[in-house]
Amino acid sequence: PAQSLTMLNDPFVIGQAAAWAKAVTADGLEPQPRIRGMFLRALGRPPSAAEVTGSLEYLQELATEHRVAAGELPRHERVWQDFAQSLFCLKEFLYVR
Repeated sequence: PAQSLTMLNDPFVIGQAAAWAKAVTADGLEPQPRIRGMFLRALGRPPSAAEVTGSLEYLQELATEHRVAAGELPRHERVWQDFAQSLFCLKEFLYVR
């Protein structure tokens, strides 16, 4: 549990998620290709169709939480920061097989 809490609350992790969000929001990509690129970079593999769908739904929930209009989603750093941090928290990211 301590490792999970660190991934959620540690200033370094939050800062890395913010830096990644800043980089990806500058790429000009739409959400689906951006999701694919982030999965490749974080996990070394492309996302499944279900993961893309789930990620898009999660991004919409984050946009609602942060009161972001649908058209602003691709450029809104805070939404993508939260998404990046969620990728950091995946067991597949944390543990080497």
